[in-house]
Amino acid sequence: MRNRIEEEFNKMPIARKVMLLYGWLFTLSIVAFSVVLLISAKGMGVGITFTTLQNCAESIENYILSGKELNNDSIESIVGSNYVEYIIENKTQNKVYVSTNFIPDSNPEAYPDNEMSLSPDIEDDLNLKQKKVDHGYFRILDNNDYTVYTKNGHDFISIQNEFMCGGNIYSIKLFKAAVNNMFYVKYLAMRLLYVDIIGLLFAALIGMYISRVMLRPVRKIRETAERISVEDLSQRIEISGPDDELKELSITFNSMIDRLEQSFEQQSRFVSDASHELRTPISVIKGYANLINRWGKDDPEILQEAVNNILEETDHMSVMIKNLLFLAKSDQHRNHVQKQPMSLNDAVADIAKDLSVTDEKIKVTADLSDEDIIINGDPDLIKQMLWIYTENAMKYSGDDKEIAYRVYREANFACVSVRDNGYGINEEDLPHIFDRFYRVDKSRNKDIPGNGLGLSIAKWIIEIHSGKVELKSIVGQGTEFINKFKIE
Repeated sequence: MRNRIEEEFNKMPIARKVMLLYGWLFTLSIVAFSVVLLISAKGMGVGITFTTLQNCAESIENYILSGKELNNDSIESIVGSNYVEYIIENKTQNKVYVSTNFIPDSNPEAYPDNEMSLSPDIEDDLNLKQKKVDHGYFRILDNNDYTVYTKNGHDFISIQNEFMCGGNIYSIKLFKAAVNNMFYVKYLAMRLLYVDIIGLLFAALIGMYISRVMLRPVRKIRETAERISVEDLSQRIEISGPDDELKELSITFNSMIDRLEQSFEQQSRFVSDASHELRTPISVIKGYANLINRWGKDDPEILQEAVNNILEETDHMSVMIKNLLFLAKSDQHRNHVQKQPMSLNDAVADIAKDLSVTDEKIKVTADLSDEDIIINGDPDLIKQMLWIYTENAMKYSGDDKEIAYRVYREANFACVSVRDNGYGINEEDLPHIFDRFYRVDKSRNKDIPGNGLGLSIAKWIIEIHSGKVELKSIVGQGTEFINKFKIE
């Protein structure tokens, strides 16, 4: 049964769950309050009776202290309709005043306030207090302020006070049946039952309202998500309401859609640029293939030229595809990076040495740090990054190529720079230099090989090493790439 209830509860919409939970909590609170109130009401009888006796005793004492004549009539006028029984004794003069209007205890519900009397003869009851306490006739609970008697299942409260006035010693003993609260308790219980039923209905309504208000952002998220598609990522959730978790959820959802939209745009641009870049070498290869088919078979010179160009374009496509695969893996975090302590001095020295051997016409300088600067990095990727800067410098430099490497420390950063004396980069091109497939002044440099992917790869290598790159360039003077890696 329990599993069945849990299963049905789990199938409910969140709004209904919130409504039910709120309703139950609200109802339990009302019921708990009602129980506490009823228990408190049942225990108020003794307190009310004791207060009444105290007031009557104080009034009688004040009456005696005022010097007025004491008699049964004056006492009755003081106790009034409080149904208080009394024994007032002037011990010095041996005068005793006893209640005369006793209320029989046979049918207590027939009298106002459910009051009761000990007995028509208080003296006898007081004597029985001592004689029959062991026989269960009275249960006596002594308190510093009052005494509780139990007779026939009913509680009676007694207080006693002695004082002197005019040389006489007075003793005041007052008795009163404890207020029977059952009538009021029953009345209160019925009223509380009605309140509980009404409270349950209100709890359901309030729970329904609260669930709708609380889950409104969730509903907006669901509706927005339903409208989103690959073709339309412009939908966003309207941010409003209090600064709570649901508002944070809406902000997070919008941020996620922003990233998705940006990612799809990058992917679309990437595919478009890749298609464009691949279309050119394919067209070139197809053109030379047609040239061979038409005339190259009989002309060795044309044949050789066509073959050389086909091979060159094939190499170009091979490099481009390799770079595309590298970037695709980097976007999916599938490139294997093996970081280890490595020396920047050694990496730069190797690159400078290899470049000097490759092309003796290039002037290569390497300004290495006096201290061996160690970073936590992948040696192969760091060298690949340096080679990208080097190849970029060789492409965009004139005949007198100069490439200068420098390794140094700047605060908590290990720095390595690659500087050339090439054409430089225009200011409007600087923000886009690391974008994929972006090439500086394509019309001027249409004969320079390249696909605009190298610097994108270099930037990724820097970012995967938690580094940053700075670019300085002056048109006609050269360009410098400064790479900074934080020293741990």
